[in-house]
Amino acid sequence: MSRRSRFFIFVMVAAAWPGAFLFAQDDTGAEGFHFNGPGKVCPQIVSLVERTGGRVDWGVNNLIAYDQIDPEDRRFQVWVMAPDGSGKRNVSSLNSTLAAIDAGNPVWHPSGNYLVLEAADMQAPDWAATKPAVYKRITNPGAGYNNDLWLISTDGAHAAWLSQLNPGQGVLHPRFSHAGDQLLWGELESTNPQKWVMKVGKFRVGSDGPHLTDVRTLDPLNNAFYETDDFSPDDKKILFATTKTAGDFKHMSIVEMDLASGATRELTGSDEGNEHANYSPDGSKIIWASSRDIPQNDALKITRNDYWIMNADGSDKKRLTFFNQPGAPEYRASFNIASDMSWAPDGKAFVAYLQLRTTGEAANDFTGSILRITLP
Repeated sequence: MSRRSRFFIFVMVAAAWPGAFLFAQDDTGAEGFHFNGPGKVCPQIVSLVERTGGRVDWGVNNLIAYDQIDPEDRRFQVWVMAPDGSGKRNVSSLNSTLAAIDAGNPVWHPSGNYLVLEAADMQAPDWAATKPAVYKRITNPGAGYNNDLWLISTDGAHAAWLSQLNPGQGVLHPRFSHAGDQLLWGELESTNPQKWVMKVGKFRVGSDGPHLTDVRTLDPLNNAFYETDDFSPDDKKILFATTKTAGDFKHMSIVEMDLASGATRELTGSDEGNEHANYSPDGSKIIWASSRDIPQNDALKITRNDYWIMNADGSDKKRLTFFNQPGAPEYRASFNIASDMSWAPDGKAFVAYLQLRTTGEAANDFTGSILRITLP
């Protein structure tokens, strides 16, 4: 495949580098998207960003990186805030190229000096002019089509491509190893048929910029879709979510894989939707999003989800949140999708991206509320 043309030409600063539509049964008023109190199990659920938030990462520097959509221009950008929601600042807008396109799904490098993110930096196909809303949905940070990986310093002074894919490809959900020397992500290889794989490569930043080398392709189950979720604390294993049929989010399982041997172990079944699994800082627990025990709409392939916790070996599964259970303190009368999450460095809480859809939301931009949830 020929190399693609791009909308933007990026010139690095010459300086040293530092070390598918959904509908709910009822509409929810604006006040329904605010959280500030206990849940059924978790002692505190607090709104940090309401209705415009997206994917999240709570760094070891105790700062939360997240993407957020501008309600007017509908463009995603990467932001950083303190755990109490204070000090919000737009990081990606500090780079002129990233400021003009959708950028999101951020992940902290353990040093706290850099963020890796996705950016919709590829030239749009001809059909996008007649179907702009469709193209917008599939290129936003939650879908990853025609996206590349970028690295940006937190002061915005430095930014560079980490991948330069061809049109029709894409990336999703980058994750750093705890040592900071590996990067894991999902990559779209083809659209007809749709085929995703996982990629893992060696990462370093030198005086001449970032380097991503020795990239390996991981396709342990020969499935159509993989969502890369986390490294184990010792960086020897990874967690991922997967489904045999692309787009079938009602039949996803959480799988652990040993990077050295390639051996896999399924931690959940695939009879429901299971995604966004993350190890606790000490590696003893896993929180993930699941549709289990929640009534679903059989006509949809995507699911209402809540957060669950289990031991790292898959045992002792317990439900943490009840956003979809009438009568629970945190219940909301909308189509609630527990999505991306990230543990606090001390393991006492997690930050969560909760999609709350209403009957009036026909356009799916994958926006939602960002919540800080204290563990019981």
